[in-house]
Amino acid sequence: MIKNTKLPAGPKPKLLLDDQLSFVTPVIYDGKPIGKEFGDVLTDVVADYKRNTTVSATFQAGNPRNNLKTGATFLSVDYQDDNEKWIQRYTDADWSTKFIWKRTSTILGQSEVTIEWTIPSDAPIGTYRLKYYGDHKQAVTETVHSFEGVSSSFKVH
Repeated sequence: MIKNTKLPAGPKPKLLLDDQLSFVTPVIYDGKPIGKEFGDVLTDVVADYKRNTTVSATFQAGNPRNNLKTGATFLSVDYQDDNEKWIQRYTDADWSTKFIWKRTSTILGQSEVTIEWTIPSDAPIGTYRLKYYGDHKQAVTETVHSFEGVSSSFKVH
């Protein structure tokens, strides 16, 4: 380094991903109550909110371990522009959002997701909605299917 010469590359470290142990049980299947579909809104938003308050909605869910959404998101807060087009403004990467998964029946494989958004003081006034991106696993085929859930729209004043 003092002589500013380039050193030869050393040995590459061994890749140990296949040797790691996991004590997390796998997802066997996801279930839903009779009459419900994955992504259904169980508890919806109210019509109006002020900045610095928290919006929440609860959805019929699948286990989030079915798809870790690497490079994607479990949720979005969408803003409706002047052309009535929905634009994604916030995701689970934002400090103002929370994604809360809860198992409601272990035996039946049922769960719910609550999405919370604490409206920032500088959020534009307008119409918003909460959107949930989930995946559920079928029992017999063990295939994983994507689905979405969308809350009603609400106004931020």
